[in-house]
Amino acid sequence: MLGKLRDTPRHVHILIIIFLILTFISLSRSSLAQPQVTITLSEAGIAKVEYLVPTEGNLSVTIQLLGTPDPTLGVTVVDEKGLPLAFDTDQTGRYLTVATLNSSQVYVSYYTQDLTSKSGIFWIISVNSPYPLKVVLPVNATPVDMNPLPTKIYSIGRNLAIEYPAGSLQLKYVILYQPATSLPPQGTQPPASPTKQETGTSKGLFEVLWLLLPYLVVLAAIFVALAVFLALRGKRKSELVELGEEDLAILDALRKAGGAMFQGELQKAVNLPPTTLWRRVKKLAELGYVKIEKKAGRNYVELLE
Repeated sequence: MLGKLRDTPRHVHILIIIFLILTFISLSRSSLAQPQVTITLSEAGIAKVEYLVPTEGNLSVTIQLLGTPDPTLGVTVVDEKGLPLAFDTDQTGRYLTVATLNSSQVYVSYYTQDLTSKSGIFWIISVNSPYPLKVVLPVNATPVDMNPLPTKIYSIGRNLAIEYPAGSLQLKYVILYQPATSLPPQGTQPPASPTKQETGTSKGLFEVLWLLLPYLVVLAAIFVALAVFLALRGKRKSELVELGEEDLAILDALRKAGGAMFQGELQKAVNLPPTTLWRRVKKLAELGYVKIEKKAGRNYVELLE
């Protein structure tokens, strides 16, 4: 037997060793637990992305980021005790590596505006995730199209939670009632798993809502469009004379920019002092020509014409 092994070419031994090493690495990677990923959406379309990653004794863990973190809000990386951990991103900004420092879990969170878009009254979240994830919709939001179909749907308080397997997903939803605040959800604690009671109760409720959904969406859209049209039609006829050259310049700049701009961009376009611009924008908002939203801590002016 030993003689046969000695007669075996040396390169065959090397290939066998390489094969065993690659097999061991593959098995080690497949045994690592998947991160728990949660995307919580605000009424303004800002997404809070959270990862809960078991370290399993590794000196570091690397995760793929979904969307680009907002640089003004930063990235939070802590262990299971809430203590900060050192981390770094690669040159592409798509991967984040954390030094675990003997921690058992790593919690990562950040805000991003890359995952959502808006078309009319509909919001759309599009994600290509290597991990299974949970999407938490804003309060009073109702899904109208889901691709692919989710693996689980349940409620967390007043929010609807939808779970998906790894891969590409697109979820379209509508907010039937706009809450008073548009601030992104707060909190730095790792996401909690839903209870069985929450899952069972919400499934029946969601099935009923799903049957009524097409009618509710159509009625809501007609009602909102009619109310806005009548209000603006009567209002603008009587108040058009109140618009000055500065107001008309602001509206013209918004039209040329596609209907919306941040206040700083608008100031450069119309060349008005900040205080004067803010007074004119507030007046236009009161007259129903524009609306002002907060996005990433900045004023976002959107044309309503």
